[in-house]
Amino acid sequence: MANPLIQIRRLIIALIISGAMNIILLATFFYLHEMERPPTPYYEHKPAGRQEQQTPLAIEHSNSEIIRYFRNMPLEWLIARLNNTQLIENGYSQRDLALATLVAVHHFDLERALAGLPAPTQKRRIVYGKYKDGRPAELIVYPGLSEKQYEVLVAFASTERWPLTSQGLFLTFRKGEHLRQNPSLTDAFFITPEFLAVERLFTRGEVPADKQELLTMLLQNNWEALSSFVEQQKSAQDLSPARRQRFLLDYIEHGSTAAALLLLKCDEACATTKLDDQHVVLILQLLENKSPEAERFAKSLLTSPRSDAVWHMAATRLYEYAGEAVPEKPQHNAALSRFMPQQAVIKVTEQKPPTLIISAAPPIQPPPPRPVIKPVVPPPQQTLANKPLPPKAKAQTPAAKPIASAKPLPFKKDSLYIVQDGDTLWKIAKRFGIDVSIIRSHNRLESDNLRPGQPLRIPTK
Repeated sequence: MANPLIQIRRLIIALIISGAMNIILLATFFYLHEMERPPTPYYEHKPAGRQEQQTPLAIEHSNSEIIRYFRNMPLEWLIARLNNTQLIENGYSQRDLALATLVAVHHFDLERALAGLPAPTQKRRIVYGKYKDGRPAELIVYPGLSEKQYEVLVAFASTERWPLTSQGLFLTFRKGEHLRQNPSLTDAFFITPEFLAVERLFTRGEVPADKQELLTMLLQNNWEALSSFVEQQKSAQDLSPARRQRFLLDYIEHGSTAAALLLLKCDEACATTKLDDQHVVLILQLLENKSPEAERFAKSLLTSPRSDAVWHMAATRLYEYAGEAVPEKPQHNAALSRFMPQQAVIKVTEQKPPTLIISAAPPIQPPPPRPVIKPVVPPPQQTLANKPLPPKAKAQTPAAKPIASAKPLPFKKDSLYIVQDGDTLWKIAKRFGIDVSIIRSHNRLESDNLRPGQPLRIPTK
């Protein structure tokens, strides 16, 4: 019997030879199959990749979609798009819509950029959506610009530090306080026509305003107020003090603290005596921070014959400037004693000179003394005439009559009264128990018409 190990060895060798023969047969089969296959035609090559494909003539997005996309781009990115000539829709390229977005959103100064070249003659409006209030959102596009004009636009946008209009510079300031300290930005705004128009108005005053003060005031209102003022000045170059005062009052009514300080600096007399109580109270409300002008203004109002509202607000500001607690109801006399001690002795109810009262009231002036004519009487009647008269009879003699007729002389004081709504001269006279003619003559009134807030001096005993 054969050895089993020899049989296993022979079987392994047979399997190896069989496997090798199978591999050789498979290789021969594949080789013959490939040799008999015809060559692959050229049109069956793989398609080119996206990067190898031809650029399309126009992108698939519409003008409205591109405009909405451009509106969210910063200024620098849009300037880079001025070199992109790829078409979008209706013959407009990316640079056309980028330029339109620069002008509309970022206030790019197209007129200054094309200085020396023809201005755009064609303008088209593209509606790209609606605002929240339902109005259509439009954008002005400038078709037909030449290659030379676009080259100039790109050069201007690349070299100019602030290639913006006056409105663009103004709105840039409004973005943050730190921008007001940027020298290049402030210098660019100081040479705009709008700022120069305001500066020209204030250089005519006795106390010229500083440029930074004017800038602070202008930024405390909107662009429409400044633009409206410039348009008015174009039609009428009014540089009078009244125009300056009206301009400052417009900004004060809008809540400008800088305008209130400029009014005190340039026209303090106007602010103290020529404004109504409403504007005076508004100015005091704006002057929250202490300054020499504000403190002087409040003290002058405290000693003026203004209404209680003005006195109350002036006293409140003076207490705040002094760092003291403001009384719940500030008293005028107490405020005078605290802040104006030299004025507290001379009260508002101080007596006026009697000569003024007598001369101002013709109906109660004493009549001229009559000439004394000595009658011709017989001697016996002279004895009776020489008889002494009682004291009362002597007081009624013509010689004492001019002295008794000077009725204003018993009045020793004047009370200050502020006319309220609905007051008449008759009501006031009845309230204080004096004659209407006395009040009229005492205040030198030409008529009985009164206005609310008008001060009246009421003579009292």
